[in-house]
Amino acid sequence: MGCNKGELEKWILKHFLYSNGGKVNEYTESWLSAIISSDTKSCKSPIIEVRVKDKIPYIIPTVRNKKNNKY
Repeated sequence: MGCNKGELEKWILKHFLYSNGGKVNEYTESWLSAIISSDTKSCKSPIIEVRVKDKIPYIIPTVRNKKNNKY
C-alpha cells in the first residue's frame, strides 16, 4: 500500500523466492511486470491476501481456488 507497481515489483524481487519442483528460484522482472503491471494476466488462484488492521498491512494465506481442493 502506498507504493507504485514498479516499487512493488522491486520489493518482491528483493524479498521473495519461489519453489518449483523442489528447486528454489528468483522471480524475474519481466514475469513480475507481466503479472502486476498489466491487465492481461490475472491471478486465478492467489496464495496470499493483504489486509490492514490498525493501519498496519499484514499478509495471510488464502484458500486455493482449485476444483478438487480438499482443505
